[in-house]
Amino acid sequence: MSRAARRRLLVAWGAAALAAATVSLVVSLGSHHLRPSGVEIAIDLIVGLSFAATGLIAWTRRPENNTGRLLLAVSFTWFLALLGNANDAVLSTIGQAGQSLVLAAFVHLVLAYPAGRLSTRVDRVIVASGYALALGANVLMLMFEPHPACAKCTTNLLLVSDKPGVGRALDTATNVAAATLIAIVVGLLVVRYRAATPVARRVFRPIGLTGAAALALLAAGFAAGPIDQGVKDVLVSISLIALTTVPFWFLAGLLRSRLARGGVAQLLLDVRETASLEDAQEGLRRALNDHGVMLAAWVEERHGYVDPDGRAFEVPEADVDRIATMVASETGEPVAVIVHDRALLDEPELLEAVAVAARLALHRNRLQAELRARLDELQRERDFMRDVVNAAPAFFCVLDLEGRIIRFNETMILATGITDDDATRGRFVWEIFAAPEDAAGFRECVIANVSGEQQHLFRAADGGVIDVAWSLTPVKDSQGVLRLVLTGADVSERVRQAEELRRERDFLDLVGHSTPTLLCVVDPNGVVTERGVNTAFKVATGIGDDTAIGRPFWELVVPEDEIEGARSEFLASVEGGCSTRTETPWRAADGSEIIVEWWPTSLEEYRAEHYLICGLDITARKHDEEELRRSRSRLVDAADAERRRLERNLHDGAQQRLVSLSLALRLAESKLGVDPEAASRILGGAGEELALALQELRELARGLHPAILTDRGLAPALETLAERSSVAVDLEVDLDQRLPGPVEVAIFYVVSESLANIAKHADASAVTVRVAHSGDAVVVEVVDNGVGGADDRLGSGLRGLSDRIEALDGRLVVDSPAGAGTRVLATMPLARVRQPVPTDAG
Repeated sequence: MSRAARRRLLVAWGAAALAAATVSLVVSLGSHHLRPSGVEIAIDLIVGLSFAATGLIAWTRRPENNTGRLLLAVSFTWFLALLGNANDAVLSTIGQAGQSLVLAAFVHLVLAYPAGRLSTRVDRVIVASGYALALGANVLMLMFEPHPACAKCTTNLLLVSDKPGVGRALDTATNVAAATLIAIVVGLLVVRYRAATPVARRVFRPIGLTGAAALALLAAGFAAGPIDQGVKDVLVSISLIALTTVPFWFLAGLLRSRLARGGVAQLLLDVRETASLEDAQEGLRRALNDHGVMLAAWVEERHGYVDPDGRAFEVPEADVDRIATMVASETGEPVAVIVHDRALLDEPELLEAVAVAARLALHRNRLQAELRARLDELQRERDFMRDVVNAAPAFFCVLDLEGRIIRFNETMILATGITDDDATRGRFVWEIFAAPEDAAGFRECVIANVSGEQQHLFRAADGGVIDVAWSLTPVKDSQGVLRLVLTGADVSERVRQAEELRRERDFLDLVGHSTPTLLCVVDPNGVVTERGVNTAFKVATGIGDDTAIGRPFWELVVPEDEIEGARSEFLASVEGGCSTRTETPWRAADGSEIIVEWWPTSLEEYRAEHYLICGLDITARKHDEEELRRSRSRLVDAADAERRRLERNLHDGAQQRLVSLSLALRLAESKLGVDPEAASRILGGAGEELALALQELRELARGLHPAILTDRGLAPALETLAERSSVAVDLEVDLDQRLPGPVEVAIFYVVSESLANIAKHADASAVTVRVAHSGDAVVVEVVDNGVGGADDRLGSGLRGLSDRIEALDGRLVVDSPAGAGTRVLATMPLARVRQPVPTDAG
């Protein structure tokens, strides 16, 4: 809102207050039933207009604060209550209904002062209750009292029923409620005053204490009303007198604040030109009457504030009682910060004046302090540079343009054992410091005033020599004469370490080129760097550094159909920070393919964004593994063939003997009655034949091949096993075709051995057998509900099954927790087994 608009608004409110005062005066003078005296009319006008005038002044002074508007509200509600004397029934009813609103507005003013707002929920509840009680109590009483003010007064328009007893009861109840509410307000004000800081108390006094006193008297009057009306009238009158003084106390507070602003000028006098920051802080405390004020000055070099003791000062941000006011220059640059009581925000003119005075005083002192600080800094810097030159680990030697020594530092003295005295000053630097074998080269460099770093041998304090890296810099001395400053350092250790690093690098290069591991160094994109490849890589692939550098390694050695996979594996390892081993075919030097197991290793600790590709030629290993697998398969096939041979032998051997035995027995039976001796000889031969048959049966009993498996397949063979089992078996075979013979035999023996173990050891009542495809593999599962506790490491049966399964590249797992049954799971791949093994392999 502009200043002109605000001025028009204030004029309008002032005119409204005068109009309200005029109406109340006309009503009071024209009243037929309750005519006040001249003194009473004057007091009424003084009270109402003083609140209005004070409110307009406060509104003008601080438009953003509601205190001025609350003072105006008290004024208008005061004039509203005077309408109760009107002869007109409407005006009289309005005046009597709103007669107590002035007290509610006054309570609102006191609780909101000095901020002009209700800061807590308790305040808002009290004020809302006050307005409700002030308006509701009078309206209720008017509903049962036709003439509550006087017997001759105009009958109010809100009358419902003429019941004086009810009216008096309502009046007593509302008096008690009002007294209680006002007592709470007074208690709250007392608590706030005692908890406030000294500055906050000073700001609070003009309205807070006077209002609290008026409200206390009024509460006492309301409390005494039901007991003694005369005492009530006296206390209410005294409270109204105290209420009348509130605007004047507020004006006195404004006057005190303005006088305090006039005392700010003393601050400039107190802060002398040579005063310290602490003196300025004390001046601010006196000007603001706040002994807790803290002042900190802005120091540009530190980019922060410092307190009077020179320590870094942190500006408080979340302090409830203290707040910081920034003091800036005319250009907006920070000058200082003043930390003061938050209550001083209610005296903005005083605070602003103090800030301006502090800015002027501190700016003046700041200029002088900066000048003194600069002089001290230059003196300290000169002393510091002298100490640095002498304490620095570097060599400093000042020469004239012809190379004669002027002076040199302590470090050079300690390193060479040569003192800086008249015996050395004025002599050529190469005569004093250079080692004899390197003096000529050193002299040529100094005379030529070469640029850049040079390295020569100097004499050492122990009689030996040291390597010194040095350079020349032309400078002017304090008289403006051009000089040469020789700066250098003993780099003997660096030279030794460089030589050691060179030898170590040569050693590592030798190891890298001698190792059979294929090595190449690449960047994060897989491109071979300038470090290239090692000898093993070149021998194996036929690709050397000339071809490899600058190209992705997979393009060099990986076949086209494998490039994308190798590239993806490398980038995934780089992104995930892991080293994954990958087996990939590589092109060999002779044009064939070799199988290489390779993996990337980060060289981040040694060289950023570099990776070492390590590869092992595992072609031979893969061939050996394949040969081992074929050998295992041949062993299984041989065992199965042997079982079938044993089956034929049983048929051709023991079976034939048993048939012959049967015929001999029948023949002996036929001759027993006719020729006993012949029968006896036949029986003797039959006994011998029986003994031979038994011997052959014992030899063939082990390892017989199940004939039903060959003739009818896996499912009927497993059904036969299930039928013979002593435990109930639930069999599930889900196969769409016959499996390879070795796989079916392995499955048969897994189920057979498992059912035998269950019958012997498990004490189970039910068994489930499942056989089904699982991708490119077949899975066999035997589960019982027995006692568990089986261990595949114990007993030849389970170990034999495991060997058989592993020979087919499968896996046997036995899960048998104690008391929870046993689960035997066998998985065998079919893709490899289905490939026929050549009969002549291996």
